[in-house]
Amino acid sequence: MNVLITGGSSGIGLAIAKRLAEQGARLFLVSRSLKKLEKSQTLIRSINNAEVEIFPCDVSIYNDVLNVVNEIEMNYQIDHLICCAGQMLCGKVDGIESSKLQDNMAVNYFGVVNAYKAIFPAMRKRKSGKIGIVSSIAGYFSAIGYGGYSPPKFALSGLAECLRMEASDHAIGVTIIYPPDTATPMLEMEKRETLPECLAITKHTRVMTPDQVAVKLLYGMKKNKFEVYCTMEDRLLRLFRVIAPAIYFRKLDRIVRKDRVKRGVL
Repeated sequence: MNVLITGGSSGIGLAIAKRLAEQGARLFLVSRSLKKLEKSQTLIRSINNAEVEIFPCDVSIYNDVLNVVNEIEMNYQIDHLICCAGQMLCGKVDGIESSKLQDNMAVNYFGVVNAYKAIFPAMRKRKSGKIGIVSSIAGYFSAIGYGGYSPPKFALSGLAECLRMEASDHAIGVTIIYPPDTATPMLEMEKRETLPECLAITKHTRVMTPDQVAVKLLYGMKKNKFEVYCTMEDRLLRLFRVIAPAIYFRKLDRIVRKDRVKRGVL
């Protein structure tokens, strides 16, 4: 089994790579940072003498992704694509530079589009393959302070629904996972830079490990599940948002108001 993982040098992507290495997969890791890739390659090679190749690449640039895919496909067929590349952007929309909002959309959303478009023709020709997309609960839950991060994740939900139907015509499976807060460097950055209101909203949220998320995604892909929720709480949150939006928004507003009163800013 040959697997291409974008964002495979750290966080959830690295955890997925380690799990697949244990299963004997041949891995191709893509990330912007060559230094992180080299470190991850050394780590993964220590697992069952795993075969792993690394490719520094900016997934927001389609031709760069296409070049990586073409290079790999010269020697191996890519059986599975798992898209984990992503970045966090905190703050209110009116306080974030437009260029940063565009860059976040380019990486978090178009990074998946580019990888899919680069790899899909070969999968379609073979009529086989699986595609995994790592989103976030921010892909269906948003609030003040997430205006730079949630929109690309919401877009992934819509994209995944389209790809599910497009790919199924060619016997290709699509799975999207919505992890809650996960103990990664990105979460550490979020805690440092996010708004106080965001901390108030998420302070009771369960934090998962990257390995726990990796297990959930790989199991979902194996079972050909389309959507994967990591906890029952996550599933219920989405259901609550759909069936009782007025109550849902009042609850959010109440949490924010209480926090502002406590901090003396309201």
